[in-house]
Amino acid sequence: MGFLTVLVMLAPAATIPQGETSAVVDAGVTAEEAETGQVKPEDLKKMRREIEAANKELGKLRQEVEEVRSELKEKDNEDLTGEAQFEPSLDISGFFDLTFYKNFIPENHIVKHFFPDVSTFAMQNLNLYFYSRMTESLSAFIELKFTFLPNGSETGIRDFDVTKHGLTLKRTDSTATDPLTLEEYDLGGVIIERAQLEWRPSNYFGIIAGRFLTPFGIWNTDHGPTVIIPIRYPNFQIYHDMPLAQTGLEAFGRMFPAANTYFDWAVTVSNGRGPVEATVDLDENKAVGLRLKLSYESPDKTFSLGGYGYTGDYTDTVKSVTLGGSQTGTSAYDEDIYEKYTEYVGSLDLLIELFGVRFQAEYLRRLVKYSTRPLWYFSDETIGNPGDWVSNSAYGLLAYELPLQDLIGTFKISPYVMADYYGEVDFSNLDAVVAIFGLNLKPVPNVVIKVEGTWAKHPDVKLYENTLWGVGAQLATSF
Repeated sequence: MGFLTVLVMLAPAATIPQGETSAVVDAGVTAEEAETGQVKPEDLKKMRREIEAANKELGKLRQEVEEVRSELKEKDNEDLTGEAQFEPSLDISGFFDLTFYKNFIPENHIVKHFFPDVSTFAMQNLNLYFYSRMTESLSAFIELKFTFLPNGSETGIRDFDVTKHGLTLKRTDSTATDPLTLEEYDLGGVIIERAQLEWRPSNYFGIIAGRFLTPFGIWNTDHGPTVIIPIRYPNFQIYHDMPLAQTGLEAFGRMFPAANTYFDWAVTVSNGRGPVEATVDLDENKAVGLRLKLSYESPDKTFSLGGYGYTGDYTDTVKSVTLGGSQTGTSAYDEDIYEKYTEYVGSLDLLIELFGVRFQAEYLRRLVKYSTRPLWYFSDETIGNPGDWVSNSAYGLLAYELPLQDLIGTFKISPYVMADYYGEVDFSNLDAVVAIFGLNLKPVPNVVIKVEGTWAKHPDVKLYENTLWGVGAQLATSF
């Protein structure tokens, strides 16, 4: 057997796996030529190159097979455990803003004694989000609002009595002194906006337990200053005509009736309103609510129409304890209802986004029926003790994002106007009409600059000049 024959026979034996077709045949060399050693050198080189190429292809195939086997193994594990190598996560984010405003208030206007008419800076929002995704369907979310209050806030407004011509407002001082250094600190506070555990096994159904935002309207759910277009809030949001947050349970879900179309629903059960409703309910009557919303979303247009209904009781009590003497050994305990009412609140919200134009509007109506009303507000016999009352409020906001992408890139400029109405019937009979106009600038997605002017009027007030003006600016940042 010749040297070339041995070389040819050893090469495929070392590289071609058992059961594979020999590359000798593919090279056009017959078995007889290989056996007798009658192989040309150039054919031998060609065979070696083809053998090496075949080996590389086989290596790639083996790697692909191993990858497929690994994927199948992970899929089998997923089918058995229900979760595919899930990694828990914790994300921290938030927002804050700096606001400047100046009010122009007539000298004889009653609100001049309650609102500052000097130019001032203020930090109204500093919120932190903590979001933990523990499993595919279980997560926790906490939102904390840090504030400099109550330092500087004025108390005594609730003691206002129309039969008296004087009212003393006391400014809260929360200054604390370090006993070691005598350094003084102005203590602030922390507001728990949300603290909730969410279980969502599917898009169609989920449960939230804890402190959650009331699922009504647009403003209350999108309450970050980088998302909200104006600086000023609607009156019903300021006066909390609807509870902004509740403590209890919320069931929710989303259905998909058509392409790009969503139907959201939510049912809430909570303590309702109360002086300490976040920690304890002072009555057995739980508040309930229902949210329904239909939405359509596409890259160039958005439409949504929703509503939320809420009813519940507010109860405030006064406790008194009389300790028994050494002779009787008995004690007396009384808990009297100081204030109690049932409220019915309904809201509607509409959002349309089309060709850079955004229009949103909300309407809210609140009915309050008292069973026990305190005399802290009205004690004048000529006015009496008002009973049931109704409030109606609505706003409309129109904004337009200027089509300047070719000139300024991602820098967004949006002028806006907003009209806000708030009216109370059979309580104070005080209507308020507010008009807002401004400019919303977004140089980058996480930074917003707002400049706006405000005009307000109380049409029914005849005792004093009732027109107010104000200007403001705000720098808001999310991170």
